Amino acid sequence: MDEAVVLCVYCGLIVVASLVGGMVPGWVKMTHRRMQVLLSLVAGFVLGIALLHLLPHAMEGLEPGVAVWWVMAGLVVMLILERFLRFHHHEVVEADSGPGGHVCDEEHPETDHGTDVARRRGLTWVGAGLGLVLHSLMGGLALAAAVRAESGDEAGVSAALPGLGVFLVIVLHKPLDAMTLLTLIRADERVAGRPGGHPGGRRRALLANVLFALVVPLGVVGFALGLQGAANSGVVVAATLAFATGVFLHVSLSDLIPELHAHGHDRLLLTLMLMLGIGAAACVGFFEHAGHGHGHGHGSGAHVQPGDAGPAGGPSSDMMPSTGAAYDPEGHDHGPHDHSH
Repeated sequence: MDEAVVLCVYCGLIVVASLVGGMVPGWVKMTHRRMQVLLSLVAGFVLGIALLHLLPHAMEGLEPGVAVWWVMAGLVVMLILERFLRFHHHEVVEADSGPGGHVCDEEHPETDHGTDVARRRGLTWVGAGLGLVLHSLMGGLALAAAVRAESGDEAGVSAALPGLGVFLVIVLHKPLDAMTLLTLIRADERVAGRPGGHPGGRRRALLANVLFALVVPLGVVGFALGLQGAANSGVVVAATLAFATGVFLHVSLSDLIPELHAHGHDRLLLTLMLMLGIGAAACVGFFEHAGHGHGHGHGSGAHVQPGDAGPAGGPSSDMMPSTGAAYDPEGHDHGPHDHSH
């Protein structure tokens, strides 16, 4: 399938998912338990895609040491953004919970959906919105890079659905981010003394929901424009995937660790959902590999590896490395038998 078509379909579905996520707080009353079950599942999936999917692809175009530095960069950037903007907030507070914490009982619906927590932590919809926008832009970059890496443009082979893993991460997590943003906006309306049905508040929430839904497509377009002027597009793609690995690791762990430290309820269920998410990510990887062309007997990844030998033992004439970052332009293998000039 054409790369541009895939990206258009993915972006359209992501926009719809984000819009729906922003509307959820007005439709249903979530509970802390339900939210944590959902977060455990999604966080496990994000963790699996980061380590089983993005990192191996990144190491196909970068030396492992270089790839690890890019992973570190993505993780540190997210930690800095979180420290100053404090945007990654999916916590919910039941109506009858006091300042000390949650009432983790499904019989107590959460009418405020995190309003009290937002106040205690100094969260504002402006700061959270800025952090979530930057986070979503990184998601758009990761999606475009994953589609490019798996579309066959670099290695001559393609996955059945390039970028499927990253797309599923975004389409599953984006509604949670939109829910956070719209919840904080509604909380701000209540603090200001404006009722939930106030026309100005509804318009502001709707506008914020629509604009936030368009951030991922903006990141996709930005990556495509930036890649046009890149001297070595393969290295740029690999570095972006490694950076996205660090971003996804932060997203996953910041969803999992607070609940792990703060509460001890539903340990078996939440662990099961975490493992289910990781298993789903592994299944996406199997699907991706099944969609690739033949000739990948080596275990380093889905893309063609340099030095793949033909019948005579030399490099295959129709298989070239994805980038020149780790290998020479002629695709010779720099192993124990180095025949480069």
